[in-house]
Amino acid sequence: MDPGTILTVIEHAEDEVQERAIIVESCWIRSKYQMKIVQRMAMTMDYDLRRLTGVLLQLLESKLSEAYMSLQSVIKKELQPRAFFMGFPSGVKRPTYVYRKSALDDIIKDLEVWQSRFDPTWYLSIKAATPIIDDELAKARKTERTTMAKFDSMQTSALSTARGLRNALSPDFGRRINIFLPAGQLETIDIPYSKAKAARPSARDSTWYIVDSVICRPGSDMAALSQDVRDLATRLSQADPLVFGLLSCKGVLYPEPTQPIPEFTFVLRIPQGMEVLQSLRQLLLNSDQNISLSRKFRMARELAKSVSSVHMFNFVHKNIRPECILCFERPEASQSRAFLVGFDGFRSADGGTNLVGDMDWDKNVYRHPLRQGNHPKEAYRMQHDIYSLGVCLLELGIWDSFVGYTSDEARPQPCASRVYADFTRWLRRKRELEPPGSSSRNNFLNAVALRLKDYLVELARERLPHRMGDQYTQVVLTCLTCLDGSVDTFKDTLEDRTVQDVPVAVEFLEKILLRLGQLSV
Repeated sequence: MDPGTILTVIEHAEDEVQERAIIVESCWIRSKYQMKIVQRMAMTMDYDLRRLTGVLLQLLESKLSEAYMSLQSVIKKELQPRAFFMGFPSGVKRPTYVYRKSALDDIIKDLEVWQSRFDPTWYLSIKAATPIIDDELAKARKTERTTMAKFDSMQTSALSTARGLRNALSPDFGRRINIFLPAGQLETIDIPYSKAKAARPSARDSTWYIVDSVICRPGSDMAALSQDVRDLATRLSQADPLVFGLLSCKGVLYPEPTQPIPEFTFVLRIPQGMEVLQSLRQLLLNSDQNISLSRKFRMARELAKSVSSVHMFNFVHKNIRPECILCFERPEASQSRAFLVGFDGFRSADGGTNLVGDMDWDKNVYRHPLRQGNHPKEAYRMQHDIYSLGVCLLELGIWDSFVGYTSDEARPQPCASRVYADFTRWLRRKRELEPPGSSSRNNFLNAVALRLKDYLVELARERLPHRMGDQYTQVVLTCLTCLDGSVDTFKDTLEDRTVQDVPVAVEFLEKILLRLGQLSV
């Protein structure tokens, strides 16, 4: 530090130490409540979930102790362990604080990161818990109201979010509220390279929303789709967007009787302070190649968190690709956030499927080989979303759009990209791009779909390590090979085929989300 900076730090040392003590205290209080509730649930928890929760809690406790000891070293008066609650003690060792400030800030940042890594496991535990946990959450809330009073300005507490999650998953809650909005016209603006739109009620209204439409296709069960829409909208209405990576839902516009094809429209809230909005596809097509590594890691973590949350809410997305990922900027804080939208193909995790697809290249490149084409070979399940996530993470890592668009400014249409051309040349080198001949066209297309997956795996192994590191590369490969029978294969028994099953969700947390959370620059 230069002399001027040192003098400033010394002058404000006591305020700065107090601010850091409050951060540590809030993390400890939050963790204390979470641990108490986990203890009550422990005997009914799935073994793998209990094991993972225990490991993360031990690490979190270690980070808290490290933060406490670091704070203790700059405070004159000896404190009892974790006893900041009687008020902050006067007296700071100013010279020591100058020397320790940077290390203390790193420890606190590390603590907050570990808290964020533990939270998805905590919410999965809360989701799977028996109804007795609702009483525990209510008891904890009474204590929290007084203990957490001085942290009003901080992020929503884990207990509040947990209660919202329990409400969202309760059938009774869904029946008590009316999620459908009165009919009305919205003024909309297109978001480039996305079917979602920005909208507001009128030109005089300064409140903007994101609208995301779901079409009832011919042959679909209108009643089943309506129930799925109601359930998803109800759960999204309780979702904290910064916690779950999904935009909060204000409500749904019911299809107009005059619509030739019925269409439900989700009206989603834009998080406060988020202004600049682009789809990930727009960023991939138009952004500088030198996008920072830390931003790539952050987007990857947020996308994985969004996918995990969709599954935790008991749905499969079925349409994960850059057109369905919206990236918001918070200009004053130089922060960006990514949220998953594009629910046009979603359904309940345990709902029926009609095994109907399409031949669109721009969509099939993100689909597992067994889910490509007009007649997919397999019913959709969680692992197929995980594969799609892997393709997006590969694309994000090498920062090269897998789908091109025509130059028509009014209505740009998807077209083959450089990656498609590279794949075609790759097949020719291997002498595997032969016309169908005597074999059926379907068999030929199925073979090409499988080879596309092989090509993406090879692309990840060749181009990701020197761009994103070995650990990121392993995460992408785990996603792409999650149904291959390899070491990192996700469980594939019949009872694991819905996302409600804890074992698959725990594997996703452990093999994908936590590994991404450990990446830093």
